[in-house]
Amino acid sequence: MRWFARRQEDVQAGLNALERLSTSTDVETLVDVQRDWLRGAVERLQADLAALASRWTLPATTAASGSESTPQRETQTTGSTRTDERATTAA
Repeated sequence: MRWFARRQEDVQAGLNALERLSTSTDVETLVDVQRDWLRGAVERLQADLAALASRWTLPATTAASGSESTPQRETQTTGSTRTDERATTAA
């Protein structure tokens, strides 16, 4: 559920930035506001990507350890022709 909290932070940061941009007339302040907003957005994006990567790392590790939940397709090699369980044996 941390993803929802980061989305809420995104919305709040955007609203705060818009409020500051609408009341400022100084170019330096405008640039600072945009830079701060962008920095926060990138940090939240990195957190999202790190969370996503950690979710996908666990199943890959489980699959690599030979878990029975990983579907395997049985194949056999005959000479130079590879066949599997779906191959027909009609002559």
